[in-house]
Amino acid sequence: MPKAPKSGNRRKLLTTSGTINILSKLPSFMTTLRSSSVRHRIDPLDIPAVKAARRLHLTLEQFRDKLPELIERGFPPPDPTTGNFFLPAIDNWMASRTGFTTCTGSHDDVDIINNRIARL
Repeated sequence: MPKAPKSGNRRKLLTTSGTINILSKLPSFMTTLRSSSVRHRIDPLDIPAVKAARRLHLTLEQFRDKLPELIERGFPPPDPTTGNFFLPAIDNWMASRTGFTTCTGSHDDVDIINNRIARL
């Protein structure tokens, strides 16, 4: 069984039979440790209750207390499987309650499509 490399000699792997230079054959980017090497930023769409609460500038306790009333007012409910909240739906709900969206009411997709077809 290989032993851990000694400090200062990270490219060599010590075994009972001697030193093996397997790591020296790999490119340096594969053997160098980095503290953070995120290649692409991923913005989550489903968020836990604590982040949904923070989105509304509430503590988790305040959010849990007010959640039934919020859902009654149209706030998006949590996913039944994960318990997470859909962030874009929260943002849409916040915008629609203040009237900052271009949508003045609920629209049926069929009506929108039919209107677009009629304009062709």
